Amino acid sequence: MVINSHFVSLAEMLNGIVRENIHPLFGFFCLPLYWDGDMRLSQFITFVVFVVVKFITACVLFDIALCHMDKAFTKFWTN
Repeated sequence: MVINSHFVSLAEMLNGIVRENIHPLFGFFCLPLYWDGDMRLSQFITFVVFVVVKFITACVLFDIALCHMDKAFTKFWTN
């Protein structure tokens, strides 16, 4: 079963969001993703799950980094 162009466009949009927003911050974590336009439904589902997991992980890592920076900044100014 080949998915239609709407799903391929959605996959391209998600990949663009990942590359533009997450990849520069966590380049070590984001792997390049490619497809040939003849993506199967199982490949699309795997791709979407992978993008969502990468996004959540990147947000968690960024939140942890901000939390540590805030603690260090507070400690620096209170001493």
